Amino acid sequence: MKTMKLLRNMDKHTKNGLVSMMCWILFLIVLYGTYSYVQDAPLKGLLDKETGGLISLAFFVVWALIWFAIGRHYSRDYEQKKEACRNQYPSVSDELLNKAFRDEYFSKIAKMLSCVFFFSVLAYVAANVREEVSTRNCIYIGVLMSLSILTYWYYKTHSIAKLN
Repeated sequence: MKTMKLLRNMDKHTKNGLVSMMCWILFLIVLYGTYSYVQDAPLKGLLDKETGGLISLAFFVVWALIWFAIGRHYSRDYEQKKEACRNQYPSVSDELLNKAFRDEYFSKIAKMLSCVFFFSVLAYVAANVREEVSTRNCIYIGVLMSLSILTYWYYKTHSIAKLN
């Protein structure tokens, strides 16, 4: 009961930060669970042996906090830019403005992610591909290239910038 009351009293940005953090934690659970299933290895094998798992725990906690901060920051950024857009175009209906702003905002993020995925392909090839290209290398490169193409497609199809 107290947890529900606490969640109701939290501001929207903190809730979005928690959602972002929980998505990251869920991603790690799925990733490590899949890894342990495919490799038929216990999850205990992922913990560092030198410090008894302290570094692994610190990595987990620090990245969870980083994703909380990312979610909270982007929530605030979205609201501030949306309000600025609303002030810039007061004659446009809220429904049209919300859709146009959402498409433009997320298309800019997709453009940035497209560049990140593209340069990840180049970095992966430079760092990991030696004389012979393995099936694993082809899979990683293919996934990164597909993500780059998909995010660029999203950017091109949802970038609208014109409200006048």
